[in-house]
Amino acid sequence: MAPPHPSDLADAQMNKKTQHGMADQGTFPIWNRAFEVGVEFIDHEHKMIFSALKDFSITLEHDLGERLSAQVFLVLYNYTRSHFENEERFMRDIEYGHIDVHHIQHKNFLERLNDLRETFSNGHRIQDELSALFFEFLHNHVLVDDAKIAAKVKTLPPALSELGWLPNPLGRG
Repeated sequence: MAPPHPSDLADAQMNKKTQHGMADQGTFPIWNRAFEVGVEFIDHEHKMIFSALKDFSITLEHDLGERLSAQVFLVLYNYTRSHFENEERFMRDIEYGHIDVHHIQHKNFLERLNDLRETFSNGHRIQDELSALFFEFLHNHVLVDDAKIAAKVKTLPPALSELGWLPNPLGRG
């Protein structure tokens, strides 16, 4: 029997959501428009991170193999790291005042994510810890700290806001 198509899996995962846009306890958080902070590129990159998280959960849920799961986890890690770099560059560009604190939060998150990657590569189950990490990231970082970036953007003249600021996911030249 062929593995389910990813769109079928996404539909099934979406049906698990509660009224708050979160998956049932014990599963991974699912992106919801309520989590948007109002900075277009940040919201887009957050959606991509949560899409990669969903892809990883699909590889586990449907036992698609350790090698594929490890590759998808690496995509999740690398995209998250790239997003943090883009976000911090944007913060510098708009002269956001709390870059140092934000950078430390990003660094700590990546360290925790890397620890989970190592645990997973050693054959251990990480679903609960990874789910908790991303629920925490969503509630404490995205909805609080990243929302502060959006508030700063709203105070800027349009020429200095995010208009025209499209980060290159591979880094600026």
